[in-house]
Amino acid sequence: MNETNQIELVTNPQSAWDALYDAHVLFVKELYAVRCSLDIMRVVGLNTNKLKGPGSEFVRFSSLLSQRTIVTGIENLFERNDEGAARLCSIRGILPLAEHVPLKNADAAKQFVRKYGVDATANWRADVEKVLVGQRPVVAVCMKLTGTVRNQRVAHLAQPSTDAMPHFLSTIDACERMIDFAYDFYVFIATGFLNSAGGADLTDRVGRSLYALLKKRFEMEDALYDFEHTAP
Repeated sequence: MNETNQIELVTNPQSAWDALYDAHVLFVKELYAVRCSLDIMRVVGLNTNKLKGPGSEFVRFSSLLSQRTIVTGIENLFERNDEGAARLCSIRGILPLAEHVPLKNADAAKQFVRKYGVDATANWRADVEKVLVGQRPVVAVCMKLTGTVRNQRVAHLAQPSTDAMPHFLSTIDACERMIDFAYDFYVFIATGFLNSAGGADLTDRVGRSLYALLKKRFEMEDALYDFEHTAP
């Protein structure tokens, strides 16, 4: 964040609030795109060998596009905000903006940090920093996986090894944990600083819609929704 923007946020409370609000809206839009894309990739990946007939290639192609969205989306959500960089709609980009807006709901901060094993204090910023430090191993694992997919499949289109799971299903569990954490952070910002009664509903309606399509359009009564069970 350059010096001019820094001064504006300090001297103009409304500008600070607007900047935080805009960033958190873009953040949750990115998060929702990743959530939907992950559901699409999982459902298609679990049923790809059963897909036959008209429309099957379109469904498989949607999974390929979803893979790209997951990779770029997660990297955007967790991108670090280096000194002097432009404002980022990531966790590290939103935190500096929140520092210029009064924390209106201290319970939001306490609930967030306690969920991730940090004892809440009067210094919410230090508490949140401890949470982020504790999450670094999880973030590092997922970023390594998404980086591999980006470098081999998105940027250079290298073919996966013959023994690889279809659609890189091994990344899903790590990505799910990242999404859950990013959503909890989003709720903390929304309820703690922006007078929101709660976070946006990131339901899995896109995944369930695709699951219903497979069962009805492709007549897959044994279609899988998740790794261990079908959707109700």
